[in-house]
Amino acid sequence: MYPEPMIIPMREDLTRIGVQELKTAAEVDRELGAQQGTAMVIVNSICGCAAGRMRPAVRTALQHRSKPDRVFSVFAGQDVEATERARSYFTGYRPSSPSLALFREGMYDSARGIEGATELFVRKNRNGGTGYVDLYFYAQWMRFEDMLDPDR
Repeated sequence: MYPEPMIIPMREDLTRIGVQELKTAAEVDRELGAQQGTAMVIVNSICGCAAGRMRPAVRTALQHRSKPDRVFSVFAGQDVEATERARSYFTGYRPSSPSLALFREGMYDSARGIEGATELFVRKNRNGGTGYVDLYFYAQWMRFEDMLDPDR
């Protein structure tokens, strides 16, 4: 762990733009367990990747009209319990920091019976239509397929 005064500016890079920090596992469960609307979870870190790429990218993303309803962060290496709990919600992905995860209400409920199913919204397409596409992710091949027309 680093001395807290050393990482305060790294925390403030996100909190001053409205990102809510989650410092305990209980806070993570309270916020992510509810699955209300859309949420972005940021695994912040002291590394240069977070300072040079991730935090500036989050600032830019949150300036857009379309953004998550709620935005949270955990700090890897500092808030260990909260970070481990947040990562437990990122099923199927290895721990990494910095990292971002997007959650949408009802989309990640394994009770739906279609593990690997996701939905992509194409907002702009130079050579075709726009709209929603139902996809299935085949983890063993790291590949997405159209759920409605897999032969396409």
